[in-house]
Amino acid sequence: MKKMTQFSIMAVILVMTASLFSGQWSAEQKEVWKNVQTYNDLIIKGDVEGFLSYFHEDFTGWHKGSKIPQGKEARAKYIRHFAPQSETLFSNLTPLAIKIHGDIAIVQYFYADLSKSGDEKEKMESGRWTDIMKKQGAKWVLIADHGGPDSSK
Repeated sequence: MKKMTQFSIMAVILVMTASLFSGQWSAEQKEVWKNVQTYNDLIIKGDVEGFLSYFHEDFTGWHKGSKIPQGKEARAKYIRHFAPQSETLFSNLTPLAIKIHGDIAIVQYFYADLSKSGDEKEKMESGRWTDIMKKQGAKWVLIADHGGPDSSK
């Protein structure tokens, strides 16, 4: 119960902080954030290939739980294996910072997910991500990321 209370307080603070900044975002920052929401919604709905379409060919990412960074092919293999095994029951993304430098965007956000795998008990997880994106045609795609849960279980 104590953990859930701490989580709830942190989530409220982050949402309030993000609300203050989001009203001041430029149209381009809002466009970048919409892309982050879109690819997260795709993976939640189970559209793995749609999600992977937001990865640049030269992508490299480093999940906090991994010993080494992964390229697009390795990340795709991991996602294709594990995504179908879990169902996201609730997800909330809270943007904290969006910086744009020409065709490169750095997006930092907090996430909170409630998921369930098979017969296992529902699991609440929260953490942080930094997504580095590049404008490619009409959308922003991931060229790098880093993040994961705030604590290992």
